[in-house]
Amino acid sequence: MAISSTFLFSLSGLQTAVDRQAVTAHNVANVQTAGFKAHRATQADLRTGGTRINAIDTLAAQGPILRTGGVMDLAVAGDGFFQVRTAAGAVQLTRDGSFRLDGQGRLADAQGNLLEPPMTVPAGAQALQVMSDGRVGAVMPDGSVEAIGQIQLARAAVGAPAVGAPGQAGFGALIPGALEGSNVDLVNEMVNQIVDHRAFEANLKPIQTADEMLGTVLDLRQ
Repeated sequence: MAISSTFLFSLSGLQTAVDRQAVTAHNVANVQTAGFKAHRATQADLRTGGTRINAIDTLAAQGPILRTGGVMDLAVAGDGFFQVRTAAGAVQLTRDGSFRLDGQGRLADAQGNLLEPPMTVPAGAQALQVMSDGRVGAVMPDGSVEAIGQIQLARAAVGAPAVGAPGQAGFGALIPGALEGSNVDLVNEMVNQIVDHRAFEANLKPIQTADEMLGTVLDLRQ
C-alpha cells in the first residue's frame, strides 16, 4: 500500500473518531437536560478505503419521569412533543416541559420560546391548574377557575406534524408536576469515549509510521 494511501485511510479514521467523540461529549454535557434525547453516530466504510460518519441518529427512548411538583413542569409519557414558537416564528418540537411565564404572562420555555398554541395567564391570577388532558386554567382571586387554553402534543410526520390532545389515540399522557429526564446512559457514553479514544490512537499510529518512513526515504535521496 502506498504511503499516501495509508495517510488518507488513517486520516479518515482519525476524523471519524473525532466526530464520534464530539457526539458522545454532547450527550454527556446534556445528561441533566430535561427532555434531552441522546444522539448516536453511525459510520460506514468508504469504497475507496477508510471510514466516515454515515449518520447521526436521535435515540427516541423515553427518559425517566422525575417528579418536581412544579406547577408549570410538564412531562410526556409516550409519544408526542410540546410545540414552541421561536422569536423568528418557527415552530419547534421539544420534550423539555420546564415552562415558565415570560414578562407578558405567556407560557414559554427557558429560551423564551412561546408554548404553541399560545396561552396567557390573566393579571391577578393566584395559581395555575394543568389537567392531565391538557386543559389549563388560572385560579382567580375569588376562587374561580378561568380557562386559558389547551395543551396540544405533536408527533413528527412527513409534512406538518400530527397534533392532538394528551391521552388521545396515538399521543402520550401528560404528567403535570414532573419533567422527563435525559435518556443519556452515562455508563454507555463512558464506554463509547474509551472505544473512540482507542480508535483515534489506532489510526494515529500508521500515520506516525508512514511519516517516519517518508522521512527515511527523503534522507536516502539526499
